Amino acid sequence: MCAGAGTRWNNYLGVRKHLLRIGTERLLDRTGRLLRERSDPEIWIAAFDAEYDVPGAKRFEPAHGRDRYTDTDKFLCSVDLWSSDDQTMLIYGDVFFTSAAMDAIARFTGEYSFFGRPGPSRWTGRPWAEMFALSFAPSMHGTICSAMEGVRELLIAGTIPRGGGWEVYRFLKKLDPVCLLERTQPVSDSFVTIDDVTDDFDRPADFEEWKRRYLAYIERKRNVHGSNFTQSE
Repeated sequence: MCAGAGTRWNNYLGVRKHLLRIGTERLLDRTGRLLRERSDPEIWIAAFDAEYDVPGAKRFEPAHGRDRYTDTDKFLCSVDLWSSDDQTMLIYGDVFFTSAAMDAIARFTGEYSFFGRPGPSRWTGRPWAEMFALSFAPSMHGTICSAMEGVRELLIAGTIPRGGGWEVYRFLKKLDPVCLLERTQPVSDSFVTIDDVTDDFDRPADFEEWKRRYLAYIERKRNVHGSNFTQSE
């Protein structure tokens, strides 16, 4: 999912956040590579420009357009592409995924699960919960779609201030869908916690703090594992 406005990022470093280079690799290319290393997926990128073309993936332009859409439209725009005979994964395009995080997402085969961090990160310093991905089986298409449409209706009515992954999760779990960017979110089943250096980048300050901590993390790993450690992990 790379079809948001990116206003908080504001073209920092002269590049859109999904196309940041981490080492020698663009963020979005890394996500595609990690997926292909774990399975033989059909990868679609929701984006409007050719610069989002990724090796081994296809790109589609969401029908909602660049300007007039809700948070939940970023999920629903791909509904016609959801797999009828295999797992569907909706993956955030502005996230740096570790190998361990992608293992958890790509190898999930249950009815449905969200993947994220339910509270502040002890690794990256981010002070609030984050959602990274959603995976679901064909049997759950109707349930997932209905939840997303329900959240969209609440958003349009002004009942809730946003309609992202946490609101969809709360709607499905019959929790109060009002989510005012609380630092910690309630989770039970149908949720896999990812709390390592995996994180998303909304604002320039998010990336700069993540980069500082990530470089320190890499150095610690090298000190422990020596030449056996590769940064691609």
